[in-house]
Amino acid sequence: MAGHIIMSYLLVIDSARDASFTKSAKVFIKLSKSLVKGHAEFIRGSQVEDLAVYKIEME
Repeated sequence: MAGHIIMSYLLVIDSARDASFTKSAKVFIKLSKSLVKGHAEFIRGSQVEDLAVYKIEME
């Protein structure tokens, strides 16, 4: 999640310096926004009890 946000920010900076990055920045920001929203919703919908699903059981 953080990587998408940072890359979006860097693309915006690059597009301010060179207009050829503007289209790429717009597309990547739209993609990043949807991915971050999805991840945030997953986290928001999780409960502490859900952590047991990810626990590795040693035999």
